[in-house]
Amino acid sequence: MSLKGYAEAIFLLQEDRIEKQMLLQEFEAVLDGVVSLTEQSNQTCRALYLQINSALQIRACVLFVIEIDGEGNAPPNWHLPFAQLVENAGKGPNLGGGFIRLTCTGQCSVPWHGSKLWSPDDFPDVFLLAQKTVADNKLQFDFNAKEDGDELSPDELDLDIYSQVQPEVFNEISTFEVQDRIEVERMPLGASADLLAQQWHLKFKAFEKEYKQKLKAFNQGSDQSTAKVREGYERRLLCVTEEYEKTLEQVTQQLIEVKVRLEAMSSQKKSLEEINQSQQQQVDLLQEKIDALRKQAEQKNRQQLQAVTQKYENEYVENLNGINEKWQRDVEKKAEEILVLHEQLSQLRKDVCDLRRDKIRLVNSGADKFLENLEKLGINFIAFHPGAGHMSIPLADMSLYMDNPIGYAANRCLVSEEQYRIWLLHYENPICRFQNNKNKEEVCGCRIKRVDVPKEFKNGITDRCVKHPSVSAEWANVVKMSS
Repeated sequence: MSLKGYAEAIFLLQEDRIEKQMLLQEFEAVLDGVVSLTEQSNQTCRALYLQINSALQIRACVLFVIEIDGEGNAPPNWHLPFAQLVENAGKGPNLGGGFIRLTCTGQCSVPWHGSKLWSPDDFPDVFLLAQKTVADNKLQFDFNAKEDGDELSPDELDLDIYSQVQPEVFNEISTFEVQDRIEVERMPLGASADLLAQQWHLKFKAFEKEYKQKLKAFNQGSDQSTAKVREGYERRLLCVTEEYEKTLEQVTQQLIEVKVRLEAMSSQKKSLEEINQSQQQQVDLLQEKIDALRKQAEQKNRQQLQAVTQKYENEYVENLNGINEKWQRDVEKKAEEILVLHEQLSQLRKDVCDLRRDKIRLVNSGADKFLENLEKLGINFIAFHPGAGHMSIPLADMSLYMDNPIGYAANRCLVSEEQYRIWLLHYENPICRFQNNKNKEEVCGCRIKRVDVPKEFKNGITDRCVKHPSVSAEWANVVKMSS
């Protein structure tokens, strides 16, 4: 039951259908915790607040969201001012009774309530579905007259007296379209009072002329019907007159307020122009000072730059001369070292010749015959080297082995001596040999799987961990230098 001239209802949605209908009073009972929505437990429900007129047409709508807990209760202290949102709502679709008032996401007069709303784009057919459900009137909406003191607008005066007119008279006057002819058209607030009065005067003239014509035609009917029609027109005329006077008074008051504001703004504008002119003069003075300071600073910077440039050029020449002298001294020193090395090399070559002569002497003395006798007796010379294992060394290879045991073992493993030495380092300490570019003396050091066969060892590949799979050629250089 409503004393407002319209009914208020709440519709709860479930996907693409209306799952539950209730009057606003029932929904308020849910918010107060008196009633539970067990069917909507643990759900975030999309809902509609509707205002419905006596013709079962939706006049206003609010699209909102509400969460229901496991026991079917609404959140505590949940509140949404439906009346306020509807009063300041935007324009919605036309559902047959004119454009409705709509509040939704993106169209809300109270921004902090926007999080509780949803958009009609999520369910475009919701308005047609709601209007159809309202037309079914399963909630049995009850519309009462307005309370005493409520003002009836021209749109709400539908000339109900025609329902009491005789059928033949009603058929004759139905083309008059009274409601459309006397509909109140509000002028924009910026219009002048004279223009507004002129518009209303023209409306009265047209209305009076048409009224006299129809009244003359209705005189042929019953006096009672004519009197009721006249009474209805007079009521309408009175309503329009009151509305006109009220609107005229409001417009006049607004014009006065606008003039006052205009005068205040003119005075304020003049004051601001004076302030702006004064500030502009100050800005010009500051700009002149800034330009002068900038020129001085540029000149000073150029002088300083020339002085610094000359200073660094002199220092550069001095440093270059000092470096050149030092380089000359280093070259002379290196030349002396080279001479010493040449002398040492000559001495070493002489020592090698002496050693060869000693070897020949030993051979002639019978050392080789002694070794041949040992070989005839079945005595073998065996040496162990990683990767090659225990090697039996023939007498013919004895001198070769003694000159270079590592090279001999590498030959047995079918690899070069350099590769064998690199593999030997890996064999003795199987770690990742990846070198850091910043500090080439350091290696990764991460433990890896040892390769036992020298031939299967690949430098830069099999000696890398998972984190450093790339080949580093610098490690080979390090090994070469260490050997």
